[in-house]
Formats: sequence, structure tokens, C-alpha cells
Amino acid sequence: MGGQSDGKFIFSSFEFRVSTGELFRRGHKLRLPDQNARLLTVLLKHPGTVLGRHDLRSVMWPDGEHLNHDHAITNSINQLRAILRDNSRSPSYIETIPKRGYRFIAEVRFEPTSQPAAPLEEPGSAVTPAQFQPASSPEALPLLTVEVPDLPPDLVDTQAIQDSQGRRPFLWYGVIAILVAGMLFGAERLWVSQAHPPPQLKQITLGIAPIEASGDEAQSIAEPFRLELVDAASQLPGVVVRAAHSFGSTAINHAAIPSLTQGLQLDTLLLGRIATSAPNHFDFTFELVRGSDAVHLATFHYSGTKEQLGTIRSQIQRDLFLRLSDSPHSRLNPIHSTENTQAYSEYLQGRQELLHPTDEAIGRAIQNFRHATNQDASFVQAFSGLGSAYLLRAEHSSLDRDASYAAARAASLTAIHLDPRTAEAHATLGFLYFRHDWNAVAAETELKQAIDQESGQALHRIMYALVLGNTGRFREALEELDKAQAADPLWPPIYLTEIYLYSAARDNARALEAAQRLQKLMPDWPLACDQNAWAFWYAGRHEEAIREWIHMATLEHDALRLKLEQDGLKALSDGGTIAYARLKLASLQSEQSSAHPNDFQPAEWQLNAGEPQQALKSMESMVHAHDPEALQFAASPAYFSLHGDPAFNALLTQIGLPLPAKTSTP
Repeated sequence: MGGQSDGKFIFSSFEFRVSTGELFRRGHKLRLPDQNARLLTVLLKHPGTVLGRHDLRSVMWPDGEHLNHDHAITNSINQLRAILRDNSRSPSYIETIPKRGYRFIAEVRFEPTSQPAAPLEEPGSAVTPAQFQPASSPEALPLLTVEVPDLPPDLVDTQAIQDSQGRRPFLWYGVIAILVAGMLFGAERLWVSQAHPPPQLKQITLGIAPIEASGDEAQSIAEPFRLELVDAASQLPGVVVRAAHSFGSTAINHAAIPSLTQGLQLDTLLLGRIATSAPNHFDFTFELVRGSDAVHLATFHYSGTKEQLGTIRSQIQRDLFLRLSDSPHSRLNPIHSTENTQAYSEYLQGRQELLHPTDEAIGRAIQNFRHATNQDASFVQAFSGLGSAYLLRAEHSSLDRDASYAAARAASLTAIHLDPRTAEAHATLGFLYFRHDWNAVAAETELKQAIDQESGQALHRIMYALVLGNTGRFREALEELDKAQAADPLWPPIYLTEIYLYSAARDNARALEAAQRLQKLMPDWPLACDQNAWAFWYAGRHEEAIREWIHMATLEHDALRLKLEQDGLKALSDGGTIAYARLKLASLQSEQSSAHPNDFQPAEWQLNAGEPQQALKSMESMVHAHDPEALQFAASPAYFSLHGDPAFNALLTQIGLPLPAKTSTP
């Protein structure tokens, strides 16, 4: 097949057009960067042949650019595998031949352009492969065979966690806060299955307020059950659930409902109460009110034990569907939950553990979710929750991090196999593809699916905005963040992300505005002070930045950090930013660590100290160690001074990030 220059290769459910470098899967065009297209071309032209790195290098870089080819080839192979959804350990398409190269192992057919093309599906048609279509019943669904590693709850090494967190720079400390805040529940979008095309539904925006609870037992289930209702209501035809994190924790004042719903842009509001009438027995009352004038629309009453909460959830979902659906043609087709009361109880307990995700709580959540999946192997949300919990473990600990990432990947893929509508699992994969695989293309694909399936979930848009921003697409990133803010306007992680993106886009004035809004929203939150300090620092207002760090240390009662910043203020006065940066670097040599050391990234402070070559060595070490913090090199304001440096640009190529272009205000 070596001579094809026009036409198309067909393999499995894919079609690759040689002349344009376009890849289609069942008629749906996939995003394929030029370098991945060149790699796929040479593999398809030589199926069954082992191609060494020298062969691939001459095709992928015909002009012989100078860079670390081996690392870049490995990165491109991993990206291409992710696009094809291939598994390196059990490949269907690209096989690694140790110490020799790579071989394309799937059956390939070539069709020249003169041959009539096989009909493709319309772009608007379903792109889900047949084996992933939702089954009519759980019993009819063939389960995907994936091994989820069973990591014991005591796997996490506390010191390793402290060391890892101590190295987190400005951006990724915020990312972890976002991830922890957002991975508490999965909100999946509805899919309406009908014999005829559905009519255009009027979109109703719904908010679900914090549930008032009486008694310790009721209080223990109130918040995880509310988040379950967010999930259930998100599947209703024509309903968009918004403001999942913007209500706070206090009871809603009935007189304030019109102004509250106007600010959150809600048509309707669901208010709830839980009371304990007997041990392990709960009485629920929910009231649906119109947002504009707080007029009562409906009341729902339910009663049952903790083991019956899954049934109650389904009943509420059905009752809301009957009350809110404005079309007789609508049909509810929810993602399969579970009929197994023990499985649902374990699952809800896992969600409860993740509300306050300490290392021990994450371990317990993993066990809860695993027990739930063992009880019901078709329980989609349990696999989705398991993927989120393993991802949190991977981000919290450097001990067996790869095993946790692998388990997160396996659990999320299982959830998607059971039902491709599972937005939480798509979001987990998207975050994982970027953070762990350094594959922005695959990450974007998954996160866009999560957004398509749940447009009211701000977390997915924040994650997508960070991927866009770290690959230099600031305008798109900020547009996505605006949509996140509209969906959940009082959620602090949105403002954390906004500060970073505006700083990266060199719009310091708007970064400072976002920091001030965050501090107004969360006046006593140390992280808000921290991010305000960074906004000041990147705007060149260094003394104000240090004073914010002093305020942060005071709020955290962190005597060590307080002394460091007070000394830093004097160092800045005496010797400028170089003296302050050297003080920061000296603190790295100390065996003592402060409670909030997230800004101690050595390369950043080496640059501030006027040591660019030492900074580049530190950055090279990060890339060699596959440190996820390297993903911020292209966009972070900390590295602006290196833009244009050939060694710096070579590092970006190894990571797979675009070369930094001169940014401008979006």
C-alpha cells in the first residue's frame, strides 16, 4: 500500500482521507492535528510492518527540526491512541514492539477517489458505535471487560502528599480546588428516545436549594441526596439545572425567592425538608415554586428508610418530569440507576465521603463505590463516582499515582460503555487525558461531550476553559468561562480560573477585578487572598502582593509563612524582586514547610531571581519526570520572559503544547 497519495483508508469504524488528513468515525469528523495525521498516514500505508523511530521521524519532521524526537514521537503515539480510543496494553490498532518501533495491526482497506465512496452517516446522526448503544434492560447489556485496580484505602502516604502539594504552583492549586469541589456528583443530560422527531421544547431552568434537615441522620444524607436530585433532574426533557453550587448552606427565605431566582436566572426552584420520624426512617417534603413571584406550583411527599432512597430519588424524578414537561410527546429515558437498595446505599455513602475529601475519606469512598458496583454491575453512576474518586486519589497523592489514574480511566470507560450519556465520566476522562496523558486533543473531545450532555454544569466548562487556556486559546477559554459563570454565578472556583486566564492573557486589570469579586464573595478564604496576591504580582504590584500573602498567613494562623512574607517585604524594599525571590528559594532548602506553600515552584522563583538557565534546568527535570505542572509552561505569566527561547520552545514541543504566540487582550 505504499504508493497511495489520494483516496481513503478504512479500518474498523474509521475512515481516513489521505489528501486532507481528515479522520472520521461513523461519519463524525474527529479533530486530528497535522502531526498526528502524518503519523497515522505512514502507519496506514504500512499495515503489519514494524516502523522504527527513524522511519517515523523522517515522515513527521521532513525538514529535520531540532527537538527531542523520541519524546515527541511517544507523545504523538499516545495522542493518536487516545483519539482512536486504543489501549496500549491490549491494542486494537497500534502495537508497540519493544526496542523496535510500532506496528498498525488492524485490517486496513484502501479506496482510491475514483471508487464510489461508501455512504456516510449524516453529521447529525448518532455517532455512538453499536456496541455502546444503551440496552433496553441492564440484563441485555454486554459488560465491557476492564480491570479496575483494587487499591487499599491506606495506600496514601501522608508525607508524599505534603511534599507534592507543597510544589503546586498558582494555577494547579486552583485546579485541584476546582476538581475537589466539582467531583462530588455527576450530572448527566437527558436523552429523549422517541419514534418521531421531538418538538422543540421550551427550556425551563431549575434550581435545587439546600435541603433543610432535622436530626443527625437526616443531616448526614441531606447534601449528597440533594446532589443526587441535581443529577436526576438534569435528565428531564427541556429542563436545565443551574446554580448547583451557588445557594450556600443556609435555609432559603421565602420572601427573598424572587430576587434570588432573578440573580441566578432560574424559572423554578425546588425546596426540600427531611425529618427523621423513627430510627433509619425519613420523611421528605418538597415544594416546587415559581421563581418570579414564589407562587406555589406543587408539593411532593415521600417516606422511607435509607435503603429506599434510590426508589425515592426515582419517584421524585418521575414526579418532576410529569409536572415540568410541557409536551405530550416527551418521554423520560433516564440513565440506569439501580434497583438494588444495598448498592444505592453504598453509592450514596461514597458521595457523602467525597463532600469532605480527605485522604481517608477518598479511600472509604472508593470502597463504597466498589461495593456498589459489585452489588450491581450495571450501576452507571457508581462506576462514574468510582472514576472520580480514583482521580481525586491520583491528584492527592504521588504514591502509586499511575495506578490510581489507571483505575480512574477504567471505571470511567466502564460507565461510558454502560451509558454514553454519563457526563461525569466524560469529564473525568477529559481531565485525565490532559493532566496525565498530556493530550489536549483527547481532553477537548471528552470535555465537549460532557458539556453537550449537561450544559448547566459549570465544572465541565471550567475544565474545558483550562485546557483551552493552557494551549493558548484565550478567547475561547474566557467565552467558556462566561458560560460557566452564567450557569453557577456564585461558585468560587469560577473566579479562581478567571484570575489565571486573564493574567495569562495579559489583561491584568480584569484579573484584579476577578480577584476582588472573589474576595468579596469569600472574604475570609485564604485561597482568595492567595489568588489576589498572584494577580497583584503578575501586574507588577509586588508590595501589594506580599501584603496579601501576609493576610493569607494571618487567616491561616501560619506563623512560619507569616514570618517569611514579613521578611520578604523587607527584602523587596532593600533589594527588589530578585532579593524577594532568593528568599523564597532559600525557604525551599528548609526542612520546615508552611501551611500554604502552593506558590513555591522553583522554576518560577529562579526566573524572578534572574537565573533563567537554572530555571530551564528545573523545567527540563519536570518534563523528564512527566510532572503535570509542566502543562502551564506555555500560558502561565510566570514564564513570559522565556517566550522565544529555543530551549523553552523545545520543551513545549516535547509536552505537546503549541509554541507561545504573543497574547493580546481577548
